[in-house]
Amino acid sequence: MKIKTITKGHLQNMEHLEFTNHVLNMAKTANLEKMKPLIAPLEAAYKAENEALNQPRTLDGTADLVELDEERDRAFRMFQTMLDARKYEKSKDLVKTARAVQSIVDRYPNLAEANYDKESAMIDNLIDDLNEAEAKAWVTELALAEAIKRLDEGNKAFRARTQQRLAKGEASGMADVKQLRLITDAALNAVLRRMDSLDDLFPSAEVTALIKAYNALVDGKQFLLAKRKTTNAAANVRKKEEWGKMLAEHYALFEVEHKLPQGSLSFTGNTVGSKEQRLYELAVAGSEKTIWVRFKRKKLVEATADEVAKAKQAQNKRQGTKGKKSGSKNGGAQAGAGGSGNGGQGNATVTPKE
Repeated sequence: MKIKTITKGHLQNMEHLEFTNHVLNMAKTANLEKMKPLIAPLEAAYKAENEALNQPRTLDGTADLVELDEERDRAFRMFQTMLDARKYEKSKDLVKTARAVQSIVDRYPNLAEANYDKESAMIDNLIDDLNEAEAKAWVTELALAEAIKRLDEGNKAFRARTQQRLAKGEASGMADVKQLRLITDAALNAVLRRMDSLDDLFPSAEVTALIKAYNALVDGKQFLLAKRKTTNAAANVRKKEEWGKMLAEHYALFEVEHKLPQGSLSFTGNTVGSKEQRLYELAVAGSEKTIWVRFKRKKLVEATADEVAKAKQAQNKRQGTKGKKSGSKNGGAQAGAGGSGNGGQGNATVTPKE
């Protein structure tokens, strides 16, 4: 009897856990002598995955991290406010210097809105840039040294608390859920291979009943995945419509600035990147040319060729990772457990910023 297949990597974490629990109970209920040696490894893998997914969702110190992050955000905004004020100085030389410093800051867009790790790295790089000889002279001239010192100290305090929190998390048994899923999938696939072998070499009513029960489980999960795919497709259509309306509000100014015919721009529906870093592809009526754009301070600007290339490269890399599968006759366990953008839960901790 044919055993049906499912790409287990498409299941979200809790779905994967429940799927494993069903297979474990089926194997136990079948009470097949030649299946018994494989039950213990599957049960151990299930317990480890269950414990990881049911850890407390936050670690001690989360409130401290939020407070420290808010402090460095305030420090950055104070620095930016002071820098903005320098742009209105009477002295043209000071204005020129302020603009030069701003060009350095602009290398790190949406800094205060970035996730924790990204913001930490961006602040480090910004401060390194501002400590270079020429930039440091500009900072001194604009009297911004104390503001930068506050930002640096705030970032270091945040990093120190993060390290303490991670060390405590490791000590309390934090686990890599993706790795645990791979171990579980290996145990599941061993059970499925044994089912297949028993059906070939020692067919019986018990083996047939076990395979039928497993196939029914797979049918149910396949229906769930198909429904989710349809729902996600509809959501994507709605999202593209929203993006199109949002972009349309900025076409007129962009067309004037880039000397394009009025009403010539339209959204192709193609994007790369995510959140604040998302790039949008625009078509130009009467031309095969397309333009990639992004939002900068609520204004539509053309993305550079380098920005487009990097965004596409990153997207291709992510898609390539999601597409990797470890082949299996009876399971198709996917290496990238919990992925596919369908709400799979990663590690068992969360942070307020994403």
